[in-house]
Amino acid sequence: MKKRTLLFVFSILITFIASAETEYQKLKVKVSQEVYNKISNTIKDTRKQPTFNFIFSDPYPYYNAFYDPENNTINLGEGIYDIAKTFGKDSINALAMVFGHEIAHFYKDHGWGYSFGDANEYLKISQKIYKLQLNATRKAEMETEADYFGGIFGYMAGYNSLGVGAEFFDKFYKLAKVPDVTTGYPTRQERMNICDNSITMLNKLIPLFDAANYLVLLGEYDKAASLYDHIIVTFPSREIYNNEGAAYAMAALGTYDEGQIKFVYPFTIDCDTRMDNGGQKGLSEDKEAKRKEYLEMAKDAFESAIKLDKEYAAAYINLGLVYDLMGEKELAVAMAGKGYSLAEKEKNEMLMANASIAKGIIFANDGNATDAKTQFTKGLISNKNVAQTNLNVLNNPGTLGYVYKSDVSGEKTSHQDENINTIETSLLEAVLMDAKSVEIKKQNDDKPKMKVFSQSDALVTAIMIKTYTIPKQTISFLFTGYKYEGASSKGIKVGSPLTKVMEQYGKPARIVTGTNRNFYIFEKTQIIFITDKKDNVIGWMLYIK
Repeated sequence: MKKRTLLFVFSILITFIASAETEYQKLKVKVSQEVYNKISNTIKDTRKQPTFNFIFSDPYPYYNAFYDPENNTINLGEGIYDIAKTFGKDSINALAMVFGHEIAHFYKDHGWGYSFGDANEYLKISQKIYKLQLNATRKAEMETEADYFGGIFGYMAGYNSLGVGAEFFDKFYKLAKVPDVTTGYPTRQERMNICDNSITMLNKLIPLFDAANYLVLLGEYDKAASLYDHIIVTFPSREIYNNEGAAYAMAALGTYDEGQIKFVYPFTIDCDTRMDNGGQKGLSEDKEAKRKEYLEMAKDAFESAIKLDKEYAAAYINLGLVYDLMGEKELAVAMAGKGYSLAEKEKNEMLMANASIAKGIIFANDGNATDAKTQFTKGLISNKNVAQTNLNVLNNPGTLGYVYKSDVSGEKTSHQDENINTIETSLLEAVLMDAKSVEIKKQNDDKPKMKVFSQSDALVTAIMIKTYTIPKQTISFLFTGYKYEGASSKGIKVGSPLTKVMEQYGKPARIVTGTNRNFYIFEKTQIIFITDKKDNVIGWMLYIK
């Protein structure tokens, strides 16, 4: 019997599904199911996701994977698993590339089942399907789309599917003896090129993601939201929706006047939770309308993130805080509590602390000081500075946890002697003008044309965002690289304790906290120190605007 390279099989599919006979085969099924679940849960929409089937090689290697729309299943052959296993430490990534391809057929509405391999044995069935719905050209287009989005979907789920994709296609064609040119499929080389081009595309998006997060740190929320919008078109992941929601939520906080909101709100941006607050007495109707608009957009974005992953703790915590600002106290407590449970399940201590802090704020704003104190105290365990700041506000009415103006922040210096790897922020525009860039088209007056320039190596990362409106604006960041061993102008190095930062630079104008790090923003010096959950410096960035 020839090696099976199935394309379209519906009613006869069951003849190939056998029970696992060995413990190793059971392990293969378990591992495959876990990878499939992670990708499908990351990408899923409101439709019921396909059921997963594992097809054993019996008696010959079964080199195939396919989506069958007739019974809504995604099927993986044991031969494909065995090829992926040859990639060693990248075996899971290779498996994710295959699953991403088949899941893409479902989520991109391709209608009929297509395989990862060839269909020569079942040519009559193929011809019948072609007559019913498509021709070889259209099928090749769908396969190309599945290759492209499949790699992206795997990447979104946390796998390096694109990094191994080209090599996997090359090895698959050889081992499965699939012709380089097959009717209804891209050629082997084209499929390899798709993976490489996808990597290039993602490399363009990463600086945009970083730039958007940095803009949030500086309070440039509308610009950050424009960048998140641009990324979502290509990379609609839960993290991007969550980050965009956090930007809108913090923009809403900025509509309050000083004095009303006293606590530090731990809005979470991806792994980095943004803490911001403001205060207000007497709003104009314009501010009230803008605030409501921002909160609604934030709520929609967080709900979109949760639809993509119902166990995404950060989005629940953020949604709880938004409900608090909307006055929906019961929903606020429920969402923050759900976020805590999920963070506890993940054993993410800082997210657990952020959820406790969020619940403390909700209780405090509802007049329940006792429960608020309990929650803030829980937050001390893994986010000491943020929790303590909010405790101080709770225990000392009239104080504020967040400082709007740097001239009252307690910063000790406003000098600009800082540099990273001998580069000063004043030189960034000259350094970056010839660097690679991505242009963001204008959508409206709130979302103008922007251009993001970036350059990076092991010692330093530089990013510049230019806004082409009146007045035009340039914002630049210089970030320590992962191999940087230098020091700031006041002797702060990677590993220095936060206490030393405070001794040398004073009290920061603002604090931003995250799932595994905190940001301390010194507006006079225009430097941001990043610390881990043990309050040790893990890096810093300079900025200028």
